[in-house]
Amino acid sequence: MRKAGFLFVLLPWLAACGSAPSSGSDGRRDDLATEAEVLDSRAEAAAAERERTLLAEMAREGVYPVEQPSQATVKYHREDVTFGLYNEAYTSQSEFYSQQRPSANYKIVENLDMGALWKSLEDAGFFAAAQTGVVRVPGASVSVVVRRGASEAWTLAWAPTMDKAAYERTMDCANAVSALFNATMGMQTIENSDGADYFERERDRLRQENAARTGGSGGSR
Repeated sequence: MRKAGFLFVLLPWLAACGSAPSSGSDGRRDDLATEAEVLDSRAEAAAAERERTLLAEMAREGVYPVEQPSQATVKYHREDVTFGLYNEAYTSQSEFYSQQRPSANYKIVENLDMGALWKSLEDAGFFAAAQTGVVRVPGASVSVVVRRGASEAWTLAWAPTMDKAAYERTMDCANAVSALFNATMGMQTIENSDGADYFERERDRLRQENAARTGGSGGSR
């Protein structure tokens, strides 16, 4: 009976010893989770403050986010080269880049970046000189088309019959779009049923595009 009594006393003591570390571990996990939440909250607050500071700085320069779905496109007609940008109000990066497309000629930029582009275009005289709507200018070598929302659009184009000032204004606007396009990272999935021939064509296309961007279309001005 003494042995049985000893066991009755020992078993509850072992159970208590076994449960103590579990309680301590749970408490430590709770502390770590709370600490992580605090760190996340601080990081989010810091990021929000940085964004507010950036927006304030950009606003002082006359740059504001473009909150409406917007698009900027450059077309070099002779070289058959087209590239452009959508803002995130138009579509998200994940949605756009996850879909297979025939080319990687369009990229997605943040609304604030699109606002900076619009300011550059405004400073270059785009909106003052552009025609309203999407317009095909006869004989045009290069066109810059900007859309905002469902109803607003502008087209600025240069043709060899136009003067040097029109050429310089149009190329300044095309180069502004090109600069943001080149500075924007994008991982686009490309449709490719032609194997290695696709890369040969892409190399040729990029050569033509680079020639056009550096003024290849202006030879007749």
